[in-house]
Amino acid sequence: MSTVVVYVDTQGGFSATRVKDICSVENVLSRVIVYSITDLFQLVSFVWELREKIASMSDMFYSNINVFIIDSLSSLILPLVGNEQTEVTHVVDELVFGMRLLAQ
Repeated sequence: MSTVVVYVDTQGGFSATRVKDICSVENVLSRVIVYSITDLFQLVSFVWELREKIASMSDMFYSNINVFIIDSLSSLILPLVGNEQTEVTHVVDELVFGMRLLAQ
């Protein structure tokens, strides 16, 4: 199987047509998984769930993920600015840790 791309759409702006226009790879959309995530807590859960899917090797599709794109982290973090900064920092730390594990 070839490279798989995970695209996290945080703003609802993903365009399959645009991806096909940019890429010259045939059947490129069959290699792109798009997830719509609207808040930071969802993203943290998603990263950990994705890590579990990859680690379990239950679906070889996930073991071929080579590219992980989050279109806008700021759109998930900015709504939390002004909240208890310790909580926001903890959630961002958890996200960073999960993404480091994904990258290994």
